[in-house]
Amino acid sequence: MLSNASVNQQMRKFHWGESKELVEGGEDAMIPIDVVTWNMLAPCYRRIGERTSMGFRLREGHTKDAWIKRANETATFLEQMFTAYKQRGCGTVDGGPDIVCFQEFWMDEEYCKIFLPLFEKYGYETRSFKRPGNKTDSVCILTKRHQYEIEDQQNLLLLAGETRVALLLCLRHKASGRKVTIANTHLSFPHNAIDRRTQNAQMEVLIQEMNKFATKEEGSTADIDKQGQQHGVQGETPTSTSSKPDSQKKLEIPVSIVVGDFNQEEHSSVCKMLKAAGYVSCLQVCSPHQGMGDTYDSTPPTGLPAFPGSPPWRNESVDYMNDSSSGTIPSSTVSCMDSVKEGKDTGKDLPGEGKQRTRSGHEVVSRNEARFVSHRTHQLEELGVDHIFLRGGSVTEATPGSEDVKVFVQHSLVLPKSISCEAWPQEFTISDHRPVGARILVQK
Repeated sequence: MLSNASVNQQMRKFHWGESKELVEGGEDAMIPIDVVTWNMLAPCYRRIGERTSMGFRLREGHTKDAWIKRANETATFLEQMFTAYKQRGCGTVDGGPDIVCFQEFWMDEEYCKIFLPLFEKYGYETRSFKRPGNKTDSVCILTKRHQYEIEDQQNLLLLAGETRVALLLCLRHKASGRKVTIANTHLSFPHNAIDRRTQNAQMEVLIQEMNKFATKEEGSTADIDKQGQQHGVQGETPTSTSSKPDSQKKLEIPVSIVVGDFNQEEHSSVCKMLKAAGYVSCLQVCSPHQGMGDTYDSTPPTGLPAFPGSPPWRNESVDYMNDSSSGTIPSSTVSCMDSVKEGKDTGKDLPGEGKQRTRSGHEVVSRNEARFVSHRTHQLEELGVDHIFLRGGSVTEATPGSEDVKVFVQHSLVLPKSISCEAWPQEFTISDHRPVGARILVQK
C-alpha cells in the first residue's frame, strides 16, 4: 500500500499549479472543462413527515404545492450559479459550467417543464436515463451545444434485477476535436453489508463498461440501452459513421470522467476501485478547502440574489464562486456524524488506519485530515459522497507509437463557494446534497 507521502506525490503531478511550468504552451495548450455534479433530491424521495400508523411516510412528491415551490427555488439557484460562472470568468460565454450532471432528476412532466427551458436558455443539450420499473427519477447530463458534439451514448443498467443506472456519453470538443467520455451514476445507499457489496459490484461494472465505451473502434455505435430501449428527456439515438480507410484512422482513447453520488467517501472501497483503474479524484488533487487560484479575480460579483429558500448567508448576498475564507486547509477532521463525534459505537472497524462506518453504513476515516461535506443524510450524518474522478487518454496514429493526453485539475469547489464545506450549512434547504465542481484541463 502506498504511503500518504507517495499518494501526495502522485496527486501533485495532476495539480495544474504544481505542473503548469512543465507544459509547453502553458494554459493556451489546454482545454478547460468546468464540470459540476449534483444530487437534486427528487421530490419522490424527500421525506416531509413522520410515518403514519400504517407505516407510510409522506413524500414531497405527494404534495404538489411543496415540490413546485422547491423546484422553483432550485431553478433560481441554478440560474444564479450559471450566471456566477460567467461573472467569475469561467464556464462558457453564455454562462454555466461546460458539463452539468444531475442525480435524482425527477421525470415528472410538470417538473421537467420547470427546468428544461432553463437548460435550453443557457445553451445546454440535455440527455437523461430514467431508472427502470416504477422508479421516476433519472441521471441526467447537460452539455454545451456550441462546444461539444455528442458522438455516442450508452444507457447502462449496472446490475441485472437492480434499479441503479449510469449514463455514458462520448463528447467531441468541436474546436479541437479532442474526445472526452463521461459517466454519471448514483450508487446504492449502504444500509447493510449486502448493499456495500452491491456498491462494489456496481462500480466494477461501470469501470468495465467505461473501458469498453472509451476504446470502441472509431465509427462504431454503442448499444444505446442495455435494456433494449432508450430513455431521455430529449435527443435522438446518437449515431456515428466514418468513411476513413483503415490506414488513415487513429485510435484515440478519450479522457474519461466519472462523476456522481457514490454514497461513499474518498477512502471507500468503491473509490479505491476507480483509483486502481487509473482514475484520480479531482477533490483529492485540489482540495475544495483551498482557494480557487490566480485564474479568478478575487473581487466578488455584486447584485447576486440572496440564497434561495433561506435567509442570506451572514446577512450578505451569496457569492457562488468566490471564497471569502482564508483558503487554508483545516487542521482537524470535520465531525461528520454525531455518532463519531460522541464516540458511540459505529460498527466494526474497517481495514486501514482509522477507518469506521457511520450508523448508515458509510465508510469514513476518523484520523485528522482535510475533508469536505457535500451531503447530510436522513440520519443527520455529514459526509463527502459526491465525486468527480478523472483519467487521462492517449492517441495512437496509423504509424506505431502513442502519445499520452495530459490532464490536470485546476481547482475543485463545493457550491456555493462562499459557504464553508467543513460542515453542512443549515441555510441550504433545496437539497440534502450540495453541488460539487472541478475545473479540468485537457491537453489539446
